[in-house]
Amino acid sequence: MTYISIVFGELYPKRIALNLKDALAIRTAPIIIGIGKLVSPFVWLLAASTNFLSHLTPMSFDDADEKMTRDEIAYMLTNSEETLDADEIEMLQGVFSLDELMAREVMVPRTDAFMVDIQDDSQAIIQSILKQNYSRIPVYDGDKDNVIGIIHTKSLLKAGFVDGFDNIVWKRILQDPLFVPETIFVDDLLKELRNTQRQMAILLDEYGGMAGLVTLEDLLEEIVGEIDDETDKAAIDVHQIGEDTYIVQGTMTLNDFNNYFDVELESDDVDTIAGYYLTGVGTIPTTEKLSYELVSQNKQFILTNDKVKNGRVTKVKVQITEVEIEEETE
Repeated sequence: MTYISIVFGELYPKRIALNLKDALAIRTAPIIIGIGKLVSPFVWLLAASTNFLSHLTPMSFDDADEKMTRDEIAYMLTNSEETLDADEIEMLQGVFSLDELMAREVMVPRTDAFMVDIQDDSQAIIQSILKQNYSRIPVYDGDKDNVIGIIHTKSLLKAGFVDGFDNIVWKRILQDPLFVPETIFVDDLLKELRNTQRQMAILLDEYGGMAGLVTLEDLLEEIVGEIDDETDKAAIDVHQIGEDTYIVQGTMTLNDFNNYFDVELESDDVDTIAGYYLTGVGTIPTTEKLSYELVSQNKQFILTNDKVKNGRVTKVKVQITEVEIEEETE
C-alpha cells in the first residue's frame, strides 16, 4: 500500500506536473488560490497554537531546518538548466566561487602590468601612457616594488590643462595605492575595494614585494565573464594546431585549463599552466624543448615549452592521448 501511495500518489504525478508545469499552473492556479483562502483560518489557528506552545517551552527555536545549505544551493544550480539560462547559471556559480579564489589567481602579474617610473622624463611618461588604454596606472619610484601611488588619466589631463604638461608635479596628482596580500580571497577584496572606494589594488607577496595588480573589472569578470570594450582585443588562450594538439598561453589559469580540457590539475604553489609546467620540468628552458608528462581523467598530457621569452614560458604546447584503463581480472 505504501509503495502504491508513493509511486502513484507522489512521484509519478510530480513528474507529469514538471513536464506540463506551464499548462497545469495556468489551470490550477485559481483553484489553489481559492482553496488557500478557504483554509487560511485553519492555517492561522495551527500556526498560532504552535507559536503559543513554543513560548511556553523553556528552549529556543530557530528556523535552521528551513535554511538551505551552500551545497544544496550549488546542487540546485547544476540542475536548473530548464529554468535558468546558461549565462545566469554561470554568473551564480561565479558568485559562489568568490570565496574560494585568491586574488593572485585573477591578478595581472607584475611582469605584465603596465607601470610608469616617476624618475623618468615627464614627456616620456606621458607618451607611454598615451600608447595604452588604461585609466589608472601604478607609479613606482625606481623599483617596481616601490609603488608610490596610482595616477588617474583624468587627473593627469586636468593638471596638464592647468599647469602645462611640462610643469606637472606628479606627486600632487597621485592617489594613495591600496596594498593587499596576494592571498586575500576575491570576496574579501571586493569588500575592501568597496569600503575604500578604489578601483585597483596592488598585491604584495609574502616578502612585501609587488606580485601584481587587480582591478575591479578583473573581479567582476569572475562573475559575468570577460568584459571587453572597443579598445580590447579578444585574447585566445587556446589554439588548436592539430588533432589533439594545442598551443596554450602560459598565463592561462589552471581553473580555465581544467574547464577547457575537462581535467583536474591542482597545485597549491602555482596558478597558471606555465607555472605548472615549470614545476614539472624543474628548470627554466631556453631554446631546448623540454616535456612534462602527466595523466588526469583518463587522459595523458604532454606539456612542452613552445615559446620562451626572457626566461618566461609564454606558450605551452599540449598533446593529449586517451589512456585505456585495463580491467583487473581475478
